[in-house]
Amino acid sequence: MIEPILTAISAIITLVTTILGVFEEKKAIEKTEKSINNQDQKFNNITTQGDNSAININATQIQQSVVVKNHKEYKIKDEKFKENLTRLKGYNKFFLIVFPVVMFVLTYFKKIESIDYAIRISIIVVCSYSISLYLRYVYQRYIRKIKNRGHEEDVLSKIIRGIEFFLFPLIIFMISVINVGGSILQSSTETNNSDSIYILIILYLISAYVESLIFQFVIGNNIWKISFFIRRMFVVVLLLFFSFLMLLQLLIQVL
Repeated sequence: MIEPILTAISAIITLVTTILGVFEEKKAIEKTEKSINNQDQKFNNITTQGDNSAININATQIQQSVVVKNHKEYKIKDEKFKENLTRLKGYNKFFLIVFPVVMFVLTYFKKIESIDYAIRISIIVVCSYSISLYLRYVYQRYIRKIKNRGHEEDVLSKIIRGIEFFLFPLIIFMISVINVGGSILQSSTETNNSDSIYILIILYLISAYVESLIFQFVIGNNIWKISFFIRRMFVVVLLLFFSFLMLLQLLIQVL
């Protein structure tokens, strides 16, 4: 009975978060203002004397170029984006910590039947959000054709950027899917309860880590320094290998 419930929860959360992400992106596009040429004229010291006298007008014309205006708007938007991103990253980290704590509290008050079940729900929720972020990224990059990439000239750097923008999020997506499957399979194995909890805790830590990476990558439109990205990529590949081995072990136990 547990497996269908967990699968349904995962599917619903993934679907809802993906739809919300697409609608938020659409609203952001609709609110974007187009920059145009802007001319202002200020009139002052308008005087007349006598009947049918001439009107003397001292006019001041202010012309703001598109380049200057766009630059100012870009700086304002960039500052607001960074401020908003810092807040969103804080909310995301808060969610990754508080959600499993809430699950443990519910377990303590007997609202959830066991700790391993609480951890399993936490894994599914976090991985579902990672999956929805990946689907949002695919929608932005390959359907709406919004691409954000560095300006490296040498071939090696371009190859690394290609890996960063294609393989890196794909691996995180695979880890999230594997962890969801592993957490579901864990309920059908005959391992010791303490061993099961330890495995699930490791899976949750992996899930939280990759979720924070894909969140920064998609929401923050992040482009890391190449040296920093290579280290992150190495860690993510190791986590994929570890998650795959754990899933394979669980499959062997079930079969």
